Amino acid sequence: GSTVSQGNDTAIILETLRVYGTVYLVFFLLFCFLRRKFPKLYNIRSWVPEMECELAKTMQYPGWFSWSWKVMQVNDTQLLQNIGMDGLCFVRCLRLGAKLSFGGVLNSIWLIPMFLTANNEEAEVKVTDKFAKISVAHLASGSPRMAGVVVAA
Repeated sequence: GSTVSQGNDTAIILETLRVYGTVYLVFFLLFCFLRRKFPKLYNIRSWVPEMECELAKTMQYPGWFSWSWKVMQVNDTQLLQNIGMDGLCFVRCLRLGAKLSFGGVLNSIWLIPMFLTANNEEAEVKVTDKFAKISVAHLASGSPRMAGVVVAA
């Protein structure tokens, strides 16, 4: 078989993480800073009379990141009372997406070693990129290991 010339999948992934990860981190830290500096701006329902709700008044977030885990402690009944049925349905869809994503993470625990240990000699094209070696690209066409991908789906 032929050899793939210096695959750059790893470089592309790392560059993407560097650029977008930096932008995300800057905006996340800016949000955390501004939320503490201007609490009324980020908690309108605690002080605007027409929009007041008990949950917004009673939730206290003392630290920079304390809001992140306290938000997850709000139950469906409180959400229904404070944001309505459409907001509750949206939040439940987000929760379902997070659970499905977690399933993908669990699948990667066994799929990555399976891809990594695949016999590269059987493939028509040799994979040299580190990232591609832990993906389905490392499997030969018709490999029995493809059944693992089907099971994971």
